[in-house]
Amino acid sequence: SHLSVVDLAGCEQVKQSGVAGLRLKEAVGINSSLLVLGKVISALSEGRAHVPYFETKLTRLLRSSFGGSSRTTCIVTASPDDEHAENTVQALRFGERCATIVNSA
Repeated sequence: SHLSVVDLAGCEQVKQSGVAGLRLKEAVGINSSLLVLGKVISALSEGRAHVPYFETKLTRLLRSSFGGSSRTTCIVTASPDDEHAENTVQALRFGERCATIVNSA
């Protein structure tokens, strides 16, 4: 058995953040990885035959943490600020999808 503790970066609103150059490339990469992670979570929660684990390094690393006989806890943090409402709702929906994954014991 093994224990994995993963702290995911937040999804960045690239246009609003005003980042450029290397930071822009990093933000785009983070968003891409988080998008694919969402696709993996959706595929698992819907019981699809194909789960796109191999689309990003992040999802390849987390593959053993979702499904099968693993026990996974997802902790979602949320902001009470109105300016972050959209991101907070997205994060809570992600957590809700994570909760629907059924593992086999």
